[in-house]
Amino acid sequence: MPDVKRCSGCRLTEAAVSRRDFVSLATMSAVAVALTACGGGGTEVSTGPVPPGNGQVSVLLTDFPALSAVGATVKVRSSPPIAIARTATGLVAFSLSCTHQGSTVNIKSDFTLLCPNHGAQFTADGVWKGGERTTSLVRLPLTVNPAGTTATITLD
Repeated sequence: MPDVKRCSGCRLTEAAVSRRDFVSLATMSAVAVALTACGGGGTEVSTGPVPPGNGQVSVLLTDFPALSAVGATVKVRSSPPIAIARTATGLVAFSLSCTHQGSTVNIKSDFTLLCPNHGAQFTADGVWKGGERTTSLVRLPLTVNPAGTTATITLD
């Protein structure tokens, strides 16, 4: 409990915080800040598995030559984090926000996906395949123009 002391320079009575109380409160604040910073593991964190924002994202497919190979996955946008993958049946788009806590999933060199926070693993097209149990990454509607040069991803 803080001591009540009279301010010598004025008529007001002010509550003074003891050194012990100050150090205790400062330490708790520092720990809270550190835990908040560590919670994201140094990655982008969103409030949920579905990327925020409305509208559409257009992607020029020639900017991502890796997508010519079946099994390839590329990150096409960072905010919100979105990927496109080439499957045997065509292109699919999905959110790179992990369905567990919203951390941005990393694309490994073999095109598998890994959550840096809890180790969930996903196939190149966002389907959960191992690690800590969660659901597959959220698919997003994708259309390709008739010329096959531009993909449009709907975020709604």
